[in-house]
Amino acid sequence: MPRHAYLSASASHRWLSCPPSAKLCAEIKDESSPYAQQGTDAHELCEYKVLHALGEDVKDPTENLDFFDTEMADATDEYCSFVMEQYEKAKQ
Repeated sequence: MPRHAYLSASASHRWLSCPPSAKLCAEIKDESSPYAQQGTDAHELCEYKVLHALGEDVKDPTENLDFFDTEMADATDEYCSFVMEQYEKAKQ
């Protein structure tokens, strides 16, 4: 998995209140979990489906996803449909 940003936006509430906490947290080993990998796989599949729906020439990542199943396929289809609906509304 990619490394997190040193001063991430999601942790800004912490490091703005306690600046030294950013350095301290950076020293903590960043361990992953199967749940994190499943989320990463889902995000990768969502990205593929949206880009594909927009006409981009992208490679289908499903054969390389560790946690791909029908539930993920259905959920990412729903996500892509929602994104494309919002995209079409924004174009009007």
